[in-house]
Amino acid sequence: MFRATSRWGKLLRIGLVMWLVMALPSALYVAWWVFASFTIRGLVTQVLEGERDAGSLVEYDQLQIGGFPLALRVSLGDSSIFRPDGSQWQSAGVSAEARPWRLRAVQLTFNGRQRLQVPAGSALLALTMERGQGRLDANPELTAVDGGWLSLTEVTLAPAGAGAGAGAGAAGPGLSGAEIAAATTTAATFDLSLSRVPQVPTTASDLAATVDLVAFKVRLPSGIPTPLGRTLDLVNLSARLTGPLGRLDPEGLATWSRAGGAIEIDSLKLSWGPLHLEAKGRLTLDGALHPEGPLTVELTGTDQLLETLVVGGLVRAKDAPTVRSVLHAMSRKPASNDPGTIEGPVTLPLVIRKGFLFLGPIKLMPLPWVGW
Repeated sequence: MFRATSRWGKLLRIGLVMWLVMALPSALYVAWWVFASFTIRGLVTQVLEGERDAGSLVEYDQLQIGGFPLALRVSLGDSSIFRPDGSQWQSAGVSAEARPWRLRAVQLTFNGRQRLQVPAGSALLALTMERGQGRLDANPELTAVDGGWLSLTEVTLAPAGAGAGAGAGAAGPGLSGAEIAAATTTAATFDLSLSRVPQVPTTASDLAATVDLVAFKVRLPSGIPTPLGRTLDLVNLSARLTGPLGRLDPEGLATWSRAGGAIEIDSLKLSWGPLHLEAKGRLTLDGALHPEGPLTVELTGTDQLLETLVVGGLVRAKDAPTVRSVLHAMSRKPASNDPGTIEGPVTLPLVIRKGFLFLGPIKLMPLPWVGW
């Protein structure tokens, strides 16, 4: 009897110790999660109240902290910030989430329409999207963003109204609604990723970051005349940024450019009407922080392009045979000796200069300018 009781007591003590061993970490984790959730709520509130103290009009509701036990998630419902300089942020809902064991990677979810309005010189630009998601990757000290990605749907970039209270699409001084429409660019989808290298670049040739961009169904502004139509089916860019890259703001970009920073285009692909373009090259920033430089371009669909240019009146019908013969001679791999057809890719020099895109000596189109 005594031995049985002693045996059961020993088992109970062992079970209690095991329970404590398992329960203590869980209790500590719960306490940490609760502490972290209150800290995050305080930080978000501090940021929003800081905007108010700076003179911004701030409205938000449904600030919620959740995700227990496997995540920390902060969510905002309908929210808006209107700054005195005309900057705006309006959101139908947004959330940010991180795993406790991977706080450097913050997942973003944009629930419904988002609108960001920023000053661009003397004008205002508005970026609108219907929904999206993304991720921000912080540095080990959690003090800066080293990279991340965004995937946005139904994106619109257009001039915006002036003033903190201007609504979406409102016209600024001297800018009519028709002029806004003529300068509006849209995309069905827009994906962007940026990754900075861990080591700080010290020379102009050092790799600073990589950039990848993919956009489908990009519709150009109606104010840009082009015989190829207003819709680009595909825009695909892979590039490397070299040089001592610092902050991604006008001052930081200017410093980077003066230090020899460059954009190395590894691949630029466009599908635009009958034209398919692939380009590589090296771009730098001019004094106004706009890209400029030469690219080597390989074109396919040039025969159809020439027909489109003739129909559009940019090439005279009587000159078309001569142009076709020249392009045939420039074809990299002509399949026949018939000068009446262009069989194979054509390589031509493309240059970005003074805000325009040139294909050889031909000024194709103006490029969007940002008034930094």
